[in-house]
Amino acid sequence: IIPGHSKMGKRLTRFGYCEAQAMQPTLLAVPGEIVRGHEFHYSDFIPETPAVMACRKVRDGRVLQEWAGGWQTGNTFASYLHVHFAQRPEMLQHWLAAARRVL
Repeated sequence: IIPGHSKMGKRLTRFGYCEAQAMQPTLLAVPGEIVRGHEFHYSDFIPETPAVMACRKVRDGRVLQEWAGGWQTGNTFASYLHVHFAQRPEMLQHWLAAARRVL
């Protein structure tokens, strides 16, 4: 569905809380919006399409790490970021609006 491939590692690739800022319209956010969540995975995804989110780990106002993540193709959005819709109700509204457009 999302062009690319995954590979498993022996150690955690990312672990902990982070935030992701939409760089273009996505199923969860409009450009500039920030969503927060956590990542916990051993695999890496090597995409054949550009990421749609600018991700970063921030502690005490300092950016510790930055990476690109989240990929969207048509009506499919994929990301390692685990989010909770209650943190930002607009996310659910964006997702429901996208669902209504295809139904």
